[in-house]
Amino acid sequence: MAPREKTAAVKASGGGIVGGGGGGKEVHFRGVRKRPWGRYAAEIRDPSKKSRVWLGTFDTAEEAARAYDTAAREFRGSKAKTNFPYPSCENVKKNVLSIDSNKKAASSQQE
Repeated sequence: MAPREKTAAVKASGGGIVGGGGGGKEVHFRGVRKRPWGRYAAEIRDPSKKSRVWLGTFDTAEEAARAYDTAAREFRGSKAKTNFPYPSCENVKKNVLSIDSNKKAASSQQE
């Protein structure tokens, strides 16, 4: 599921950040809240216990959204509603290979 943006009606009704100045649009993710001091908090509801599970605070909304997605997949499996699509096996392999090659290059430069 794609990130949602605040609509003009919500901004006009004062639903935005106090003193925000009305600059750019803010993107909102499922399970993520922005703290007044600028960090992002992530939490999810545990369907079996019917309680909230704290996932932590993060520097960016995207990091918090990815933490929510991971927890959602653990709780609900393939039926989880997430912020980002699940990466295909090919994309994961490419990312792992590029990370490994970057680590090898960095370690060879240090020697």
